[in-house]
Amino acid sequence: MNIIPISSGITSIGPVGGGPNIRSTDSPAAGSFSEVLKSAVDNLENLEAVKNQDSYDLSIGNVDDLAEVMANSQKYELSLTLMVQMRNKLLDSYSEIMRLSI
Repeated sequence: MNIIPISSGITSIGPVGGGPNIRSTDSPAAGSFSEVLKSAVDNLENLEAVKNQDSYDLSIGNVDDLAEVMANSQKYELSLTLMVQMRNKLLDSYSEIMRLSI
């Protein structure tokens, strides 16, 4: 019984996207952590402003599309939940680092 090694039929696959530097420099994910966090907070503030304006328009009867109001409200709620989870993970990481003994 002959056993053929697995590596005999495998060929190498080159990098996808033409090279190792795939990330664009103008995306917020390419920046520092503080820039990404600031962008997330700014986005949350914008969503809150839209939600508040939609709520005000709904209360005075200037809303044509109730589904859009509800979608904007859900976007804000989801973003707020994500921000709270990010804060919790950041605090957990900080407390873990502080517990490390050097």
